[in-house]
Amino acid sequence: MSQTLPPTVLDWLAEATRGLSGPDAALARAELAAHVEDAVEDYLSEGLMPDEALARAMSDLGAAAMTSDGLNDVHRGRRHYQLAAGVSLANMAIIFGLPWMLDSAGVAASPGLIALAYLVRVGTMGYVLWTLRRLLVWRLHARRLDWPFGLLIGGIAGETLAAILSLLLLGSELAVDANFLLSDAINLTQVLVALLVIVSRAAAGIGALALGWRLLKVDRQPL
Repeated sequence: MSQTLPPTVLDWLAEATRGLSGPDAALARAELAAHVEDAVEDYLSEGLMPDEALARAMSDLGAAAMTSDGLNDVHRGRRHYQLAAGVSLANMAIIFGLPWMLDSAGVAASPGLIALAYLVRVGTMGYVLWTLRRLLVWRLHARRLDWPFGLLIGGIAGETLAAILSLLLLGSELAVDANFLLSDAINLTQVLVALLVIVSRAAAGIGALALGWRLLKVDRQPL
């Protein structure tokens, strides 16, 4: 990559290759820099002044963020998407396969084991959802998705924590049952668990609604 490129171009190249590994970033910067230099030469040969030729060349490249999305999708996306698919399948095995295996073996699942399954499940769900966020950003150029996804994942994590506390402290999942009302609580622990469930479900619902609203607009304008 030529060192004669002005700082504005170097800054654009750094932004466009953000997130890539060292070798991938260096190769992409060199290719993009060569493209800029070739475009500038073409515009100079058409009689444009140097500053105007550079401005036209940069305009042809477009927004650095859009280029960064495409490069990250190509160089990083596939492994994330494949891993997320595998994790999602493993999650289904944890949810449905583990209880069936224990039941077939005549073993009663202990509260601790169920709590561990909940913990693994929320971790896998969180990874799958965050990978979906990457896909939406890199493929659809959807923006401002961090807080909706954060609320959604946080809400799921909060309800999972409530289920774990209910199992370990109360010996059952009653306090996180959909039919369990705050007015049904008979002690402080049940009150706190029920409140955590209410807050977590509200956070997840708000996050899902905000995410859906942004996706409805994805074809109309960059998010």
